[in-house]
Amino acid sequence: MILFVLSTILALYQLIRHIAGLHTDLALQAEHARLLDNRLAAQKDFYEAKVAHEDALRSLRHDMAGHLNTLAALLSANQSAEALAYLNGLTNCHKEQTAKCFSTNPYINAVLQNYTAKCLESHIELICHIGTDGHELSARICSCSV
Repeated sequence: MILFVLSTILALYQLIRHIAGLHTDLALQAEHARLLDNRLAAQKDFYEAKVAHEDALRSLRHDMAGHLNTLAALLSANQSAEALAYLNGLTNCHKEQTAKCFSTNPYINAVLQNYTAKCLESHIELICHIGTDGHELSARICSCSV
């Protein structure tokens, strides 16, 4: 009888240890899944920013063709003063809307441009100071209208 009780206790102990191991494994798998979800979300943000950037470039090319046609029409009509005023307006507009270059590292720059755009849309001030492997940057982005 004592042998039966001892073997039962030993079996229960092993069962409890096994259940605890399974619980630990499940917790590790849940953490791994969370990390993969975070990576996937970051990749999604990156590619959405890339698509938005390509759309903006396409729009810029279209707009630039229109501006060049307008300038050509003004110059062929000998309206150089109007052409110069139009060109100055384009130059000032370009200075206001130029994408900021935060770093020589293209990946850091893409991420910061993406979050900068989100902050500007939400009227949130962004201040960052980052230094990584020889790539140092410092930026202050205010929610001003452009």
